[in-house]
Amino acid sequence: MTEVTFSASTVEAAVKEACLSLGITENEAKVTILQEPKKKFLGLFGGQPAIVSVLPKPNAIKVAKAYLETILEKMGVAATVLVTTKGREATFEIVGDQLGVLIGKRGQTLNALNLLTQLVATHVPEHFVNITVDAGDYRNKRASSLQELAQRVADQVQQTGHSVKLEAMLPGERKTVHAALAKIKGVKTQSAGEDPNRYVIIKPNISNK
Repeated sequence: MTEVTFSASTVEAAVKEACLSLGITENEAKVTILQEPKKKFLGLFGGQPAIVSVLPKPNAIKVAKAYLETILEKMGVAATVLVTTKGREATFEIVGDQLGVLIGKRGQTLNALNLLTQLVATHVPEHFVNITVDAGDYRNKRASSLQELAQRVADQVQQTGHSVKLEAMLPGERKTVHAALAKIKGVKTQSAGEDPNRYVIIKPNISNK
């Protein structure tokens, strides 16, 4: 990361100039005040400018995107990663050829890329973001499939009275299952286990029939 040092009559002015030179906002800057300003005595003697050191704060999205692009390059896949964000949620959409290779059987390769990218982002201090890696609109197709699966299993649980444990899923996939069954009477859902093997259990809910 590039660190710059600027001086000005005030700390605020020095920080502003430093951020402009780095092309970042003040919210994206880590500022260290090296010297506080002092006014000249009687307007003639002494005095000193403010001096600040400014460094861009680590950005989890930028770090994770660069990591994913490196992985794709090493896999020999020519692709572009498009990023969209909403609050603390970020979607990395992989656009290009050979998307089938990136998705893999039942999305296993894509899920592995998602897990690794999320781990990299998690290690960036002071900037948590939940990342979803997608390719070829797989996540939307997967969501539709999960909604259908959730309904089928819910019907089974209602008929048998026995809980059913689903396969391990990503956080967004578990959220889809919970949402799909939130208003279905006679069943309830619960996440269990530890990531990356966390899963959903669909249980009978006698009190809500």
